[in-house]
Amino acid sequence: MVGAQLEAPETTAVTAAAAVATGLEAHRLAHRALPGRDLADVELATLLLGAELAAPLVLAAPPGAPAAPIARAATEQGLALVVREDAARLHDRPPLLLVSVPGHALLDGTGQVERLVALAGADGLVVEIDPIGDALASRRGAVAEHLAAACAALAPLPVVVREAGSGMDGADARALQGLGVAAVDVGGAGARRADDPAFAGWGVTLAEAVTEGALMAPGLPIIAGGPLRDGVQAAMCLALGASAAAPRLDADADAAGAVAAVLHQLRVAIWACGAPSAAALHPGLLR
Repeated sequence: MVGAQLEAPETTAVTAAAAVATGLEAHRLAHRALPGRDLADVELATLLLGAELAAPLVLAAPPGAPAAPIARAATEQGLALVVREDAARLHDRPPLLLVSVPGHALLDGTGQVERLVALAGADGLVVEIDPIGDALASRRGAVAEHLAAACAALAPLPVVVREAGSGMDGADARALQGLGVAAVDVGGAGARRADDPAFAGWGVTLAEAVTEGALMAPGLPIIAGGPLRDGVQAAMCLALGASAAAPRLDADADAAGAVAAVLHQLRVAIWACGAPSAAALHPGLLR
C-alpha cells in the first residue's frame, strides 16, 4: 500500500545537515502518553499544487547522487519529486514531478526552461535563488521580473521558488505570492556551504522562515526545506504552518530506506503528539 508502511525501517536518513541550527531547537512537539488512536490510523495524505500525495514530503536527489533511486522511492511512496535536467530520462513517474533550474537560467528568457519542463513532461518548475551565493561568486541572479515572466510563460503550470542558501523572509514570500508564484520552499540558513566564512550563519532560520511565510503570505503553500533532516523536524514545520517538508537526504544512504525512515518518523511524531493527521498539526502542539 502506497505510503502506508508501519514497521520501523532499518535504514535511517542521517544527513550532513545534522549540526546545522534550524531554529527548531527552541521547540518540541507535545507528547501524549495515550495518543488516542492506533499508529496505522494516522492520516498523512495531502494535496500539494493540485496533486494528491500520500504524505506531505517533497524529495530530491542529494547532490552527487543519481536521480533514479529517489525517483523510484517517490513513486512507490506516492510523494513529490524535484529533479534537474535528467528528468526526461527517468522511468518512474511520481504523482508530482517538478523540474528545478538555477535562477540565472531565466536571465536570457524563459524559452530554455519551457522546453525543459515540456521535455520532462513535468507538472511544474522550481526556480532556485541564492542571492548571497550569487553575490559571492560575482554572478547575476534572477530578480522579480524574471520570476514573474516564468510564471506567465508556464501558466497554468505552477512555478515554485526555492531559497537555496540562506532562508526566505516572510516579506519575500508575500512578494513572490504577488508575482504569481504557486509555492515557496523557504529553505533556511545553513542550507548552503558558505564560500566566505563571514556568511556561514547568514540568513533566516528554517523555523523563522516557515513561521513568517505562513503568517505573511496566507494561502501560499510553504515548503520547509533547507537543512531539514528528519520526520520529526518535518512534523514540527508542519505544525508551524508549512504545507509540506523537503528533507535533505544523505547521498550515501539507500534511497528507499532513507525515505521510509522519514515517513515512519513523521507518522510516529504526529501520532505521539495526539494529532489524527498531518493536516491537523498546528502551533498549539509545540512547546
